[in-house]
Amino acid sequence: MPVTIADVVAAKDEAVKEIERLRAENDRLRAALKECADDLESAVEHQYDKVKDHPAMTRRYERDIQPVHIARKLLANEQKADTK
Repeated sequence: MPVTIADVVAAKDEAVKEIERLRAENDRLRAALKECADDLESAVEHQYDKVKDHPAMTRRYERDIQPVHIARKLLANEQKADTK
């Protein structure tokens, strides 16, 4: 059975809809990741507020804040990719 122009157009329309759905989902996930990073950063900063500069606590602080740095880096890299 030969492929018709209508088949190609229908496939293209389906692909465009899927891309739009994935972009919307990506936006929602990025917003959720940002909110999680903000909340975790706030909690870690509060937990280590008065002790994070103490040599024994610096390592623990850095360990606990690392997921925030990773999330922010991923969000920044994704944002750069979106602008290309």
